[in-house]
Amino acid sequence: MSGDSIIGYELYYNDSRTKQNKHMSLDTNTEALLKNLKPNTVYNMRLSAKTSRGIGAPTPTIPVQTLESIPDAPPRNIEGEAVNSKTLKIKWQPPSEKHRNGNITAYKIYYVEATRSSDIRDARIVSAGIPSSAIEYSIRNLKIWTEYRIWMSCSTKVGYGPTSTDDIIVRTAEGVPGAPRYVGLDAINSTAIKVTWQPPPPEQRNGVIRQYSISYAIVNENDDIVGNQYSKSFPGAGKRSAIISDLLPDSNYQVQVFAHTLNGDGARSERKKTKTKGAVPSKPRRLVVRLMQDDPPIVHISWMKPSKIHGTLIKYKLLFGPKGEVMTTVDIDKDDNSYQTRFLDKGVIYEFSLAAANAVDFGERAVRTIKTPDGVPLGEPINITARGISNTSFMLAWAPPVKEKRNGKIINYEIDYHKAGKTAEDWGTNTSNTRVKIKSLQVNKRYNFKIRAYTSVGPGPWSAPFPFKTSSKAPGAPTNLKLRRTSSTTIVAEWVGPVYPVTGYVVYWNPFNIPNLTEWQRKTLNTPVTVFEITNLDSNTAYVVRVQSIGRDNRPGGIAEPVITNSVIPDLPDMVRNYRAEKQTGTSVTLEWDPPQKPDVLQYKIIYEAMDNENKLIHSRETFTSDTIAKKEFQIKPNARYMFNISAQFVDNSWGTPVSIPVKSLPGSITVVPLEPPAIESKPQDPVITVKLSEAPGDRDAISYYLLVVVPLELTAKKEPHDWTLPELTLHCCPL
Repeated sequence: MSGDSIIGYELYYNDSRTKQNKHMSLDTNTEALLKNLKPNTVYNMRLSAKTSRGIGAPTPTIPVQTLESIPDAPPRNIEGEAVNSKTLKIKWQPPSEKHRNGNITAYKIYYVEATRSSDIRDARIVSAGIPSSAIEYSIRNLKIWTEYRIWMSCSTKVGYGPTSTDDIIVRTAEGVPGAPRYVGLDAINSTAIKVTWQPPPPEQRNGVIRQYSISYAIVNENDDIVGNQYSKSFPGAGKRSAIISDLLPDSNYQVQVFAHTLNGDGARSERKKTKTKGAVPSKPRRLVVRLMQDDPPIVHISWMKPSKIHGTLIKYKLLFGPKGEVMTTVDIDKDDNSYQTRFLDKGVIYEFSLAAANAVDFGERAVRTIKTPDGVPLGEPINITARGISNTSFMLAWAPPVKEKRNGKIINYEIDYHKAGKTAEDWGTNTSNTRVKIKSLQVNKRYNFKIRAYTSVGPGPWSAPFPFKTSSKAPGAPTNLKLRRTSSTTIVAEWVGPVYPVTGYVVYWNPFNIPNLTEWQRKTLNTPVTVFEITNLDSNTAYVVRVQSIGRDNRPGGIAEPVITNSVIPDLPDMVRNYRAEKQTGTSVTLEWDPPQKPDVLQYKIIYEAMDNENKLIHSRETFTSDTIAKKEFQIKPNARYMFNISAQFVDNSWGTPVSIPVKSLPGSITVVPLEPPAIESKPQDPVITVKLSEAPGDRDAISYYLLVVVPLELTAKKEPHDWTLPELTLHCCPL
């Protein structure tokens, strides 16, 4: 190659860490700049000359080391732990070797109270005194039981690298708490003091308060402690009061309160002093309670004086009454040793409590109980109710007689019943419960029930007759259920009602045909309409719909087979929006809507038809409105089902997608059948008036309800009750 000219060079190099070989082709210049190398890394290099005949032999390998740089990662595995209540130990590992970019020469620790800030710019910095070889450091003179946020960074001789991005939170250990505040003392009696307090201020609790302790001792007139000092502990951070008992009467006590954390006892509160009350009598001896008379019950109480009176006996106080209820208080002369009650209630556990008093106060009480004999109940069962289960059964429920009339424990109830007007044909049953299922009755019949309660002695009086009418036959299931998706969020359901009369329907809908109807959405219709619009549906969901009839006694009837609709009508720009039926009367309805999203409406076309209850077409018509009107009033026939379809015509003569809405017109006028005047069966002094109605002529199933006309006596001077018109009574009538 001595005669050939050099046309370039080939440079081969690798780093001493990864041993990854790289190669660079160079021109004839005798120097080159290598970029993007790793800091503080030895690179092994060889160079070959290149001529037109090929590449020559390489030079010997030359090692070259790059300069150091700042670390490109913070320390790893940063952890912290509490050494004591004012010191935290922080532990770490240096960055991995590939991120050090030189020799680590120093570390920085950043710390700030966690409740004060989460920004590293607010942190204090510890750097001095942390050797480069350290992997832990203790931060001292911190606040007790306080959380700190910790970050770290490290440096080479070039400078510091990035700080850790995620802080760690470490809390110093608990310390001992400060003193409780607002300590109060109250001498309850001769041997007990009630102590109250408030916890130390939050900044002085220095941890979690586990319990409070009360230190107490007898002191003399100079407040010097006499004898032993005692202490009692009371667990719980929420404790705010305690009673110290077993004290000496008429003695001065000094009291202090202090709190505890896991670190130990806290500072004691300021000393408080109080004096226990003087000694009071011990409880009366040999208290005897015995029954003097069974009917009515009279109880005799006798006793002996207390063994310790501590002064002069002044009087006795007797408290007695049904156990757990309000007591009667009787003051008794100091020289008496017996007492006899007035007439007591039967079948009741009475408690008798007797205490003696000296000049200081009443002493300890002696307590005895006695049960008076049972008697027959003086009152009848109350709050009788009935709930139909089927057309031949119902659940009868009641409450016991009022407490003061029970005369003992109610152990049984007797129920007697018969058909209305047929007292000779009666049935009976017994139960110890306050409810019973009555079954095997006749359909659509009136019955009268009465109930009486029993104690161990016998029965009490019968209740007043309670009337109940069994239900008629349950209506069958609706048929011919049809669904129409009138918009993306609405479905119109129509059906044919059963032959047997109904008072309403329950419409159920759900995305899935699950057997448990309680999980379906529902709407109860309290009128016998046979069309319903389901709204607020999900536009991308298919729905299952079922309809159940409701009988005249509100008993559920048959339920239609499920019908599924999955035809989702999107909200198209040419469709009328928010189509709705507003003001509706028995003979008219007003429809309102919002224009389509598509502009330039020329006019609206409304096509509507009406069907009667037998699904016969009774009316059909087409009408138009201008583009400036978004409402239209229609005259309709009573008790009919209408369907109104609306579509918009645009100036380009195109027609928009129609939208439908169902309307069920209100019933026509009500036929009022006059009856004989009702008979009043109550006495003038009775708080409840019992009214007996005469039966209406004709088919009972055609009767919707009765109107009971009640007119104030002062208005009868103007007209008799039967002369009032239905409109005059509309606001005051009450369906029975």
